[in-house]
Amino acid sequence: MEVTKSQLNYIWTINQLSGSKTAQKDICEYLDVKKSSASVALKSLEENQYISKINVNGENRYILDKKGRKIIEEIEKERFEFMSVFRDLIGMDSYLCEEEYNTVYGCFSKKFINKLAQLHKNNYNNSICKNNTVKLHIFENGVYELPFEVIQHYDGKYVTVPSMGDKGLEHPAFLIVDNSRADILLKAKEIQYVSKKGNRLKGKLNELYYVDNVTEWINCQKESEDIWIIPFSKILYQKDETGKISIGAVKIKAIATTIKMPESTAEITFNFKLLKKINCNNSQNF
Repeated sequence: MEVTKSQLNYIWTINQLSGSKTAQKDICEYLDVKKSSASVALKSLEENQYISKINVNGENRYILDKKGRKIIEEIEKERFEFMSVFRDLIGMDSYLCEEEYNTVYGCFSKKFINKLAQLHKNNYNNSICKNNTVKLHIFENGVYELPFEVIQHYDGKYVTVPSMGDKGLEHPAFLIVDNSRADILLKAKEIQYVSKKGNRLKGKLNELYYVDNVTEWINCQKESEDIWIIPFSKILYQKDETGKISIGAVKIKAIATTIKMPESTAEITFNFKLLKKINCNNSQNF
């Protein structure tokens, strides 16, 4: 990181609070620091172009600049690799992993995180996770209905804000599990969109991408004309107290058939607690 741990705490806090809660008093309360200490730190970050100060209704609030957002991207990558090792690979409790990460974020070097990312991409040298079926040993082979929701924001605790993109996909999704694949299938449908100018537009999902290793967008493969595939291995998931997968999430980017509809990014959360096996031998039956 290019900043000290103390400075990183302020950048992280501004990102966590965002919106109307980034006045200096809110930051002081969140970090439990004195106003004088916060003033010095915030001024330094502003001078070095990590943050900016804006006036909203007569009150100064802080937002991240490009350099500050870059720091957050690095933190998100660090968190992704940390959770992939301790939660997904080793199987530690998700809440414990989140709690522990919040005490050590920003402490790992770029070299170390890049090495973790490389090992993750190679399934940790195939020493533990040789393929998707190893991760999915708790699911029997078959086709499952999988409820989901497309949301605008995900803060690590699965707090949802509905997205317009939710209406552009048929519900539920389908989880396909057999000896050669473990994929989630999403089917697109026509969606109507009202622009800020009041124009009513129609469109359909034309391109769909998911995030791999936090920053790399991967173009989804297609099962058929309107059905997109997201590999289960790209889903970040939580387990319940019995060790079963309870909920999962993946970041997506969608582009519609009409250029008047804006490109949008969101997250999909999948509710594995409501997973339901159906009488279907292959994905072509639905």
